[in-house]
Amino acid sequence: MIPSRQVPLRPGDLVAVRSAEDIMATLDADGRLEGLPFMPEMLTYCGQTMRVHKTAKVTCDGRADLREMDDAVFLSGVRCDGSAHGGCQARCLIHWKAAWLERLDPDSVRALPGSGEQLAPSQRERLLPLVAPTRRNTDGESPAHLCQATEILDATRPLPFTRLAQYPHHVRNWGLRRLVKVMLVALLNKYQVLSRRLPRRLRVKGGATFPAVQGSLRKTPPAPFELRPGDRVRIKSREEIEATLDANNANRGLIFDVEELRFCGQEATVLQRVDRIIDERTGRMIDFKSDAYVLDGIVCPGDYHRLCARGIYSYWRAVWLEKLPPAP
Repeated sequence: MIPSRQVPLRPGDLVAVRSAEDIMATLDADGRLEGLPFMPEMLTYCGQTMRVHKTAKVTCDGRADLREMDDAVFLSGVRCDGSAHGGCQARCLIHWKAAWLERLDPDSVRALPGSGEQLAPSQRERLLPLVAPTRRNTDGESPAHLCQATEILDATRPLPFTRLAQYPHHVRNWGLRRLVKVMLVALLNKYQVLSRRLPRRLRVKGGATFPAVQGSLRKTPPAPFELRPGDRVRIKSREEIEATLDANNANRGLIFDVEELRFCGQEATVLQRVDRIIDERTGRMIDFKSDAYVLDGIVCPGDYHRLCARGIYSYWRAVWLEKLPPAP
């Protein structure tokens, strides 16, 4: 078995994804390494030359709670295509254990990315039983999906605010200036939450966390138009979006997250309409009843989630967007 501990990888490092045979040798009987599943969608990248995008030391569990993972990174541009998971369209960044990667000398590599060795269909079929299963049975109910996102709790441990080991990783991923800014806001918000137990005179704006978004509608407006991949849009202003939200800050059930505020006023390209994603908590497939879109390059920045590096795509209602004419 290839040891999982090695010199820590850093953003920008050049790596080769190890061969499928080498990776299989690191997995337990459930197709996991230290609780993290190796998924069928990852076989495509075996043998390829890639760059490290971010370290995955700090990640979230989909519930805004921070978790810690050992010896893992994200690779640039490598997201799950959902092909082995019912066509899930979440496009999650894939976690890669260091044991599945080989650090390369940049001077010895001419081209990036490398095409790698393509698995023959017979070889892929032989390896699939060694990879983590993609479904699980649940007491007579329909099978639930199983992926890295649904198993994140098994592959991580709680990461308290006071654990100092997380902060060097933040500096490597984001830089010192951004870390300081985010932590100052996090400390302010912690005080705001605690201040709700204090006399009113000691509270700031009643104990509201920063930034605050507040809708007030009883019935929220529907989509004004349909969008297609490649359409250009402008994200509306904060005030315009708040005018479409109910008291739960949702439009027809889809919550507008404060992480999305930083993109207000920006122009973007529609990547795709999202019709189905896997619920990280249950593994069940969620079918969207109303319009939801992902925009190219618009992902959760983690500013209010202690710089989680998962880069989850934000979901946008058409009513939060302004359709622009095609670019000349």
